[in-house]
Amino acid sequence: MLRYGILGFGHHAEKRLMPGFATAARSQAVAFWRNNQSLAPKTSAQYGLRSQSSPEALCADPEVDAIFLASPDSLHLEHAEIAFRHGKPVLCEKPMAMDVAQCERMLQSAQAAGLALSVAHVMRFHESVNLAREWVHSGRLGRILHARAEFTYPGLHSPRTWITDATLACGGPTADVGVHCFDTLRYVLQDEASAVFCRMASDSQSGSVEANATTLIEFASGSSGDVFVTTRSPYRTYLEIIGTERTLESRNAFWVDGAVDVTLVEDSREIERVTCDNTRAYADQVDAFADHVLEGKPFPCTAEDGIANQRIIDACYESARTATRVAIAAK
Repeated sequence: MLRYGILGFGHHAEKRLMPGFATAARSQAVAFWRNNQSLAPKTSAQYGLRSQSSPEALCADPEVDAIFLASPDSLHLEHAEIAFRHGKPVLCEKPMAMDVAQCERMLQSAQAAGLALSVAHVMRFHESVNLAREWVHSGRLGRILHARAEFTYPGLHSPRTWITDATLACGGPTADVGVHCFDTLRYVLQDEASAVFCRMASDSQSGSVEANATTLIEFASGSSGDVFVTTRSPYRTYLEIIGTERTLESRNAFWVDGAVDVTLVEDSREIERVTCDNTRAYADQVDAFADHVLEGKPFPCTAEDGIANQRIIDACYESARTATRVAIAAK
């Protein structure tokens, strides 16, 4: 059993992490730190967790084996380095940090300490996403021509109030949920982005970040992709992969609260439909990290994956700022 301390306990921990820990087989949340200390007693009583007064105290807790890092993006590097100083491996929420330089420093710190560092891209644990990956690489779609991902949600009244503050958040929906789309396309296609062109738009309520964005992606294989994200629309996630023979479609491909259908289409006719269950994704994610830390098994999303996703994010913001196509150097 791997005992976790949640560093940055907030809405995401309440809505997703704690239900995941409740059904995990090899992982247990035992302690936490949250920035709003006035809420700590209630959190402690509700979940039976030890409350710590600071990130340092949480990472120093001898009964904590690993840190699940869920603080705002701008604190990821600082908090990860505290964990490493106390000998604790880190499973870090996406996006990995504020920019590539911070991500690379985080990885260097982990390597210097000889500790595990992975990124919590939970979509890699979705049945629907893994089925799409299987169909792509079994050749059922033929040669891949184009891939599309969308992630929209109503963010105007989000309890994560920090996500519109560019001093705390890496960016708006491009960094918040677009990174899920980028990572999923990389994972499903087993391909890397070589260039992007991104257009963003803000409004009177988006603070210092964008409200929506469209990103065109060039992949190293020669195929193309596009990603649309916004915080001004009802919840919807969509994945489509177009091949020379068939097309894969999945509405709400990233949903974790119910059944998700993945369909195979040929000549405008649905020829196969598989219903998937993504509800165990958060439990499977922490258990996979437990296997990684305790037994050395590979974790599906490495720190290097986090850095690759951050390169795309950084390129998107540069492209939107300069209104130009931005190449992504191969690493």
